[in-house]
Amino acid sequence: TATTEIYTLSLHDALPICLRSTPGIAGRIFSQLGAAGINVLAISYGASDVSINLVVSAEDTRRAMETLHTLTAF
Repeated sequence: TATTEIYTLSLHDALPICLRSTPGIAGRIFSQLGAAGINVLAISYGASDVSINLVVSAEDTRRAMETLHTLTAF
């Protein structure tokens, strides 16, 4: 038998302006998401050098956005 899993996903961009010049920014983003119990399913460095793209399940979307918005003091 074959198993098919279908996920509803959400794509988010984290846009810390100091991403390229400040060590540890990505670590802070993913540490906060992990502490909030949010599983990041995929990660991509953005098209520009000031964004990180991440994918979470649709059910985690609101908490992911709220968590990312708490990270204002980069």
